[in-house]
Amino acid sequence: MSEKNLPILMISPKESDIKKDNGGGTIEFFDEVTPELQADIINKFESVLEYYDDVFKEDDKTPAVGKITVKSKAIAKSHKPNDFCRNCPIIGGKNLDEIYIRVSKKSIEETVSLIKSPPSEKFKANLTAISDIEPILADEKISDELAIISSQGNFDDVKDRIKIKLFDFNNTHDNDQISKYVKKKFEEFGFSEEYDTITYGEQIKYIKIRVNSYDDIIKIASINGIQSIDFFQRYAISTNEFIENDMQKFLNNNQSNSEITIGIIDGGMSDENPYLRPYVIAREEYVSKQYQNTYHATFIASTIQYGNELNGLVTTSSKRYKFIDIVAVPNGNKEYGPTIILVKMNLWKSSKNRWKNMLHQHKYGIYHWVWKTGYATNPYQIWGFFWITYKTNMVYSFLYQVATLALFHLGNGQLQKTCRRSIE
Repeated sequence: MSEKNLPILMISPKESDIKKDNGGGTIEFFDEVTPELQADIINKFESVLEYYDDVFKEDDKTPAVGKITVKSKAIAKSHKPNDFCRNCPIIGGKNLDEIYIRVSKKSIEETVSLIKSPPSEKFKANLTAISDIEPILADEKISDELAIISSQGNFDDVKDRIKIKLFDFNNTHDNDQISKYVKKKFEEFGFSEEYDTITYGEQIKYIKIRVNSYDDIIKIASINGIQSIDFFQRYAISTNEFIENDMQKFLNNNQSNSEITIGIIDGGMSDENPYLRPYVIAREEYVSKQYQNTYHATFIASTIQYGNELNGLVTTSSKRYKFIDIVAVPNGNKEYGPTIILVKMNLWKSSKNRWKNMLHQHKYGIYHWVWKTGYATNPYQIWGFFWITYKTNMVYSFLYQVATLALFHLGNGQLQKTCRRSIE
């Protein structure tokens, strides 16, 4: 093969080919630093101090939030006013040109002193990048959709599921301070019994509150530390409509009974559900009747037993499973009766809340466990948030938040169709 036809040309790098990237860039000024510019920024900061005067008078250590708007030419990350914010740390932002900062009486006063005598060229450059400094006003906390619903006269539809998000100060002490402050204000406004904390994982936390009118929303929006006010959406998954006769077909369609027994550790399955009752072969109760809430466990068992058919999912094998109902999780929703905090009992084996199942597995012949926490003994597989399927006589499931139509309840002697599964 001639040299011209070689498939690869090898070139060895030289030391001179490699140049270290020092990062950063030159300090950029977007305007001239003049006494007038310094006075203007000081006035803006003092306006923020005045706005939060009542907050700081209550406790000058309570944090508040200011908003810096930067000039359009200064939205690049390299122009972020970090040096300017040395005493008022950046805690986030919303739009590209907006920066949220933590402010207090002391930090504003310290920053004003620095503005009068800039400590560095970087600080001076930061001054020229700033377009405005403001407090977080009440009306900008309220979502557009919530305001529109109110203007259309439909506020009553959402008033019991208002969603509030607090600012995250990236500091545990500050977050605790602002949480206590907001809850104190709730009590002053008469909402002490009307709110709950809703947590998704370790990072996402909201306050769910029930109000009487949109005027309450305006009042709540005035509270320091609240970042946004919206409402919890309700999502629905479409499904076929069923009447009692249709459900009866499920019981009479020559489905074979499986030898597999499934243990469900949850709040307990409803005795009033005729489509599950024949398959519950044993029950163990570790929660007093007054603290039992059967909605979730009934929903999960119904999904396992009838989820495919109710959602029109094709399966190669569909059998009726037997259930062991372990009532171990007390009611945590005030809407459904008395609540109780789950305490250490002989139910839980470790910090991961794994059930001591070996004895029960031997006693009942349980093939598969389903926990309310979503943990199940192997073999199991995750099929996604909205799917339940059967395969080779094994139940594969992801049951932490299954959104499917499989839950039927009896009320006043009549079958009530559950047409959606709300996720809040």
